[in-house]
Amino acid sequence: MRSEEERQSDIDLLFGKGDPTGDRREQLGLALAKASHSAGTTFPNPTDTALAAQEAEISESAPKGKTLLTLVEDVDKARTDYAGLKADLDAKRKVFDIEHAPLIDAVGLAGQEVAVAETACRIAAVNWYILTGKQHKQPLPGVGIRVLRKVIYDAKEAGRWCREHNMFMAVEWKLFERFAKDNPETVACVTLEEELQATIAPNLGKVLEGVA
Repeated sequence: MRSEEERQSDIDLLFGKGDPTGDRREQLGLALAKASHSAGTTFPNPTDTALAAQEAEISESAPKGKTLLTLVEDVDKARTDYAGLKADLDAKRKVFDIEHAPLIDAVGLAGQEVAVAETACRIAAVNWYILTGKQHKQPLPGVGIRVLRKVIYDAKEAGRWCREHNMFMAVEWKLFERFAKDNPETVACVTLEEELQATIAPNLGKVLEGVA
């Protein structure tokens, strides 16, 4: 009886894995025959010239004139071509990264500076909105305040409320929260907390034109 390792080796060869040597067509054909035998099926040995000519097309959906062996060979060629192209791309990408390391680092630092500047701007905008009595949601062109409602609740209490009212399952917290936002007076275990978010227009250059 063949070992699991031997059977896996045959399957790996059949599907183009590993680095087999010798005549590729013969090896794939032998692997195909062995894999078919292990599965309890019969298939002509493609290494036999007389039988290879009699290989049946595997199905109506297969490309015209293609047999299982030729399709396996197509996969092997496609994988080989892909591996070669990917290796070439990886090598060129590595060279690019080395040659442009200063630029790549500069882009990373610039991105961090954008994040810091936007965070400071959002904090200042929210503070302005609060200090001015929450009357105006646009401190400046390109900057706005979004007022959200955050549902605050104890999971156990909320679960008990759902069971008592036969509404929502424990896994449907999103639906429960949506219902609670729209009906806060109905769900006693829930309180709504205001959550302020400052928004910044993506193209501030045009927005700020004409702003002193």
